[in-house]
Amino acid sequence: MRRLERRAFRSRLYASKPYEYHEKVDLECNGSKNGGGAVFRSPYGRLWNDKPNLKLTKRRKVLFGQRVKACDFSLVFALIGIICTIFEAELVANNVTSRSGTISHCLRGAIALTTFVLIVIIIWYHAIELQICVIDSGARDWQVAITAERIVQLTFEVAVCSISPFPNNLLVNMVALQSDHRQIRAISVPLDTVLSIPMFLRLYLFCRFMAIHSRQFQDAATRSIASLNRVSVNFTFVLKTLMHEHPLKVLCGFTLCFWIFHAILKKVSRLTVTFRYDGVPEDYKYLNALWFIMITFKSVGYGDIVPDTYCGRVMAITTGIVGAAVSSALIAVIGMKLELSKAEKHVNNFMTDSKLSRLRKETAAKVLQNTWFIHKYRDCQTRKDEMKLRLFQRKFLASIYEFRKVKWDQRKLAEQGNALVDLAKLQSETHSMIWTMQQNLNDLTSKVIELNYRLDAILLPYSRQQSRLQRHADSIEV
Repeated sequence: MRRLERRAFRSRLYASKPYEYHEKVDLECNGSKNGGGAVFRSPYGRLWNDKPNLKLTKRRKVLFGQRVKACDFSLVFALIGIICTIFEAELVANNVTSRSGTISHCLRGAIALTTFVLIVIIIWYHAIELQICVIDSGARDWQVAITAERIVQLTFEVAVCSISPFPNNLLVNMVALQSDHRQIRAISVPLDTVLSIPMFLRLYLFCRFMAIHSRQFQDAATRSIASLNRVSVNFTFVLKTLMHEHPLKVLCGFTLCFWIFHAILKKVSRLTVTFRYDGVPEDYKYLNALWFIMITFKSVGYGDIVPDTYCGRVMAITTGIVGAAVSSALIAVIGMKLELSKAEKHVNNFMTDSKLSRLRKETAAKVLQNTWFIHKYRDCQTRKDEMKLRLFQRKFLASIYEFRKVKWDQRKLAEQGNALVDLAKLQSETHSMIWTMQQNLNDLTSKVIELNYRLDAILLPYSRQQSRLQRHADSIEV
């Protein structure tokens, strides 16, 4: 009975989560509902089919779904706030309404409302993350999962998302340059313009959206393998995977989105940007802002559109740095795409080797041919024979030099070919060699054993005769 109970105990699967030592796992093997069987207690592990653990598993699945919804809602409300900001700036710029008008105040109120909802959703998202961490760690108290890094991240996200323009008519002073860029002047900028610039930092939620909706994050098997290898399935991992699989699409998409949103940011912020030649202000034209971002991104800078404020210059510097990074990454990707694969390199090496082998045979034949002609005209009976002798001697030296060059090219090709040895092919060949050696060793061992049996069979009559003689000698002595 005890053996059957132990076997039943071992047949239950355990989850690899730590379990408190003061708590025990009760296992009833007799199937009685009243707990009448023998009970075994384990200080480690959790039975996956226990009711509490099934509830935790279902709870974890529900939390995963809620986390996806929280991420989606946060991105939606962030985009709504940014769109309202852009719409309000366009209405004011085109003189449809004033900053003190009803439409402007309503839009700013809607922006403030979406900001409040966004902050609540972000706090909800981090609360879900905290609950998932508590379930994964097997802790009983949620305070165990609170770390300084999590607190700093929550504080930073709330601070970034809480910045938004609100209904006001306040002005702030900023320093700008004159049209000749030789003197500075003070300008008054609306406060909502200054507050609308940090609102574009909310686009970091798109990175979280990409990470959560990626196939690496949605696939449980991928997450399990990544956790076993101590790899975090986050936005960095997803971005590296996309850059490895679709580098050109990622770079082109990022460049296009950067141009569009940076031009919108420059237009919404209404930084003073002048047209150098005729002095016509170009503050409210999106195409000119897009042109300025594109030429600065490519590090060209024609000088027809110049930022007058230091804030605009900071944006131009940021655009140039990002453009240099993207350009270098694009060059690296193009170089990687233009690089030949191993199969293509093997084909080229094979064709080059065939060509060099043919050239080596031809040059060797030329050496022998010129040697024969030198031997033929060696006597130099006439002036014409002497000229032919000198000609074939020169050809002989040239063919020798050409033969040496072909041999040197073959040596360099062999060195390049050694670097292209396929590791899988080398492993397969090594495995086949080891298997052959093992078979030969087994054959040799069987032959030695068979030889030993034959020797025993041959020596058996002699040993019997020797034993008979020994017994006969002993009987004579007795």
